Amino acid sequence: MTRKIRLAMFRVDSHLYHYLPVLTQLDMMRWHEIAPECHYWFTDCYRPLEVVPKIATGFEVTKICDYNPDCAEKAASVFVNRPEVVENPGNLAHDIDAAFIANCGGDGSDHLKLSEPLIRKGIPTFIDKPFALSTEDAVEMVRLARRYQTPIYSSSLLSITEQPEILRRQFQRIGGVSAGVVTGSPGWRTESGQEGVIHGVSLVQAVFGCGVVSVYCHGDHPGHYAAIVFESGLQVSMHLAPGIRGYTVEVFGNNGDPNPRYLASGIIGNVDFSVGASVIAHRFKRMIQTGKPPRDYEEMIENIAVCEALRKSKKLDRKVKIHEIWKQ
Repeated sequence: MTRKIRLAMFRVDSHLYHYLPVLTQLDMMRWHEIAPECHYWFTDCYRPLEVVPKIATGFEVTKICDYNPDCAEKAASVFVNRPEVVENPGNLAHDIDAAFIANCGGDGSDHLKLSEPLIRKGIPTFIDKPFALSTEDAVEMVRLARRYQTPIYSSSLLSITEQPEILRRQFQRIGGVSAGVVTGSPGWRTESGQEGVIHGVSLVQAVFGCGVVSVYCHGDHPGHYAAIVFESGLQVSMHLAPGIRGYTVEVFGNNGDPNPRYLASGIIGNVDFSVGASVIAHRFKRMIQTGKPPRDYEEMIENIAVCEALRKSKKLDRKVKIHEIWKQ
């Protein structure tokens, strides 16, 4: 019998409850009691005791930890096989095969500190969005991963939903892309707002790719009104504002017509995130098995560099080039 992957999980927030149902077996009624919204998005009204998205089997969550031990105790109660509650994050790196750092409302400023002991011990680690707060921290995590030959992975739930891929498959039909627009909610909780802005930036990258050379931001916060310019000359406008429900993407074609062809996503929201959680869980499992990260590390760093450039642009009220932030 193949031994299960012993998984340690850190930080109890709504993202933890998004990922748990696709990683392990839960007491469904207890999960409904503690995280009713997540239960709603992951189940069907006719099958409330079954998880609809495909589960990444083969994991056993053996440890769970949070800065608030009471939160960890509460989360442990939703498991069919209750994990050990660990009070000190530094003790997570013992007797495990992989680690998962969840994050919904944090800005990523603690991700280097949390992941470094795991990376140094060769433990494959998923680091939830945002990968880091600063580009410097993101670069350092990648340096450690390469030095210790430990695969790491970071992604936004939003960027792994189905609609970005559907849009990309239609680019040729509209003659390529001349411009794009991304709108959504900032999700503002911390001083930097990184935890919300990263969703918009990740969606820009998921649809339009990498290669950002400059940004310009104005408005009340980084990402409120932003112009993101690529090395190809493509410009994508990003508008993140309170009151906008979900995220949308608009793509303008480049077919030479006076009225260019046009693509638009539907509203990307919580119902889509359940699919994204399943995809991330399966990619994480494959990374553990193969030792190969599912994303290029430079993609992960670029996301953080764009976010940092947006903050700098907002502060200085000028265009900021990415090479000012990330000297490759």
